[in-house]
Amino acid sequence: MRMVAWVVILGAFCVGAYFLIFASPEVSEAPDSTSEAVQDAVNDAVEAVGDAVEEVSDAVDEAVDDAAAAVEEASDAVDEAVDEAVENTAAAAEEAAEQVEEMADDAAQAVEDAIDDASEIDPDAVAEFLTVDGFDKDKVLELIDNSSLDPIKKTALSNAVEQAAQSPETLKIALDQLKAELGL
Repeated sequence: MRMVAWVVILGAFCVGAYFLIFASPEVSEAPDSTSEAVQDAVNDAVEAVGDAVEEVSDAVDEAVDDAAAAVEEASDAVDEAVDEAVENTAAAAEEAAEQVEEMADDAAQAVEDAIDDASEIDPDAVAEFLTVDGFDKDKVLELIDNSSLDPIKKTALSNAVEQAAQSPETLKIALDQLKAELGL
């Protein structure tokens, strides 16, 4: 729109220049009324250009206002989306924390139960079934499972006891190894 205004101004200027430069001698000798008519035409053209510029300026202002409103709406939508995402994340974190707390409670209960089970074992009875003569495979495996040994040692000792249960010679070695690991 701004370009149209400049084109109209330039056109008016060119028309005026044409009449001034290329006017025939007869036209220059014409009465002052012709000169006034040209002057009026130029003034009308300038006024029309001014009106066009004003209309273009108003249209630009309106477009800027519309763009600002659209940006504000988009900003509000982004703010709402961020708020919702934060709320959803907080809810998920709270739920995860509750699940972790439940799992910790369950693990603590399992440890308590294992301690209770281990404390119920009579040390004399343990000494009895850890001999070749009083060997009780199920009780020995239960003792290994309820011990505080790391899982790898538990597995190795359980496998050794399982294999040695068939041979008294290897059973004595496996039971001695188990007693050493348990500190008995």
